[in-house]
Amino acid sequence: MRPVRSRARQIVVPCQDVALRSLAELSVAELAAYHEQGLALYRAALAAEDLNKPLSCPGDHRGYAWLAIKRAWAQALLSECNYCVHNCRINRSAGETGYCGLTDQALISGEYLHYGEEARVGTTHAIFFSGCTLHCLFCHNWRETFDLSAGAGVDAAHLAEQIRLRCADPAVQSISFIGGTPEPHLHTLTALAELLPEQLTLPWVFNSNATLSATGLALMEGLIDLYLPDFKFGNDRCAWQLAKIAHYSETLEANLKAYQAQSRQTASSLQTVQVLIRHLLMPGHLDCCTLPVLEKIAAEYPEMTVNLMGQYRPFYKARERPELNRRPAKADLEMARTQAHELGLSLV
Repeated sequence: MRPVRSRARQIVVPCQDVALRSLAELSVAELAAYHEQGLALYRAALAAEDLNKPLSCPGDHRGYAWLAIKRAWAQALLSECNYCVHNCRINRSAGETGYCGLTDQALISGEYLHYGEEARVGTTHAIFFSGCTLHCLFCHNWRETFDLSAGAGVDAAHLAEQIRLRCADPAVQSISFIGGTPEPHLHTLTALAELLPEQLTLPWVFNSNATLSATGLALMEGLIDLYLPDFKFGNDRCAWQLAKIAHYSETLEANLKAYQAQSRQTASSLQTVQVLIRHLLMPGHLDCCTLPVLEKIAAEYPEMTVNLMGQYRPFYKARERPELNRRPAKADLEMARTQAHELGLSLV
């Protein structure tokens, strides 16, 4: 099985201009238009793919490599950032900060081989980005996520070299972008897609809050092999009270439907996109969050595997809230698992 980047790397978007301008000269609107053309070519290539035929290049013709367009577009968008649903529209390239608190400088709080993920992820080179699109009161990784001074600045070329060296270990089975959350770092991910050697075919795992905007979703299509979203809340009220995000249900649905579409369109191709949903059971949130989340997945995303997690601990500001400053009841976890099985969900 090849990563989706194998196909994305082959897409060249034709250019009819008399002079082929550099991508840096193009406007955000022009880059968006070229990216949309590349996305259509990518989807058509997947739809027409013969499983018995090897990948073949589309031939040399005048135009822009789609991966280069992704990188240039993501970089240009930093001047009016709308990677995620917060849609801050601030100029990160000029040092402005929005919800995530980040400028255009990529910050990582750590990177190492991680052995404790789901079997589908396997032994992974985990890259922990600083910054987040949620402000969860119970964040277990809050120091590295919210204290941006704890993150180390890194450029894409240096990070690509770190990945290359780590992934020389034959035990490594995937590359995971975590955090915090990777949503504010799309300019770094699109740069890595160009910089990493074509021979490095390990799948990319996007371990996130599932808060990408439509633009962010488009940028990641063709790069991500396994989406690993956290489906945290069953309603907008709990999402706002516990994580300070508005319109949470709408956001999650838009992201999950986009992941689902990518998964379905690659189901018969040489490159397969997969989705594994995580849900953390929290104390006192069985009826308002966990059960509705499971029902939603069963009704609309039944093909997606679920990791129903019971390892909640009261970290960060949860210790200041009596209702959160405890472990979930064992009976609640048992009830949640029973409900998941009755709904026909596939649990890891």
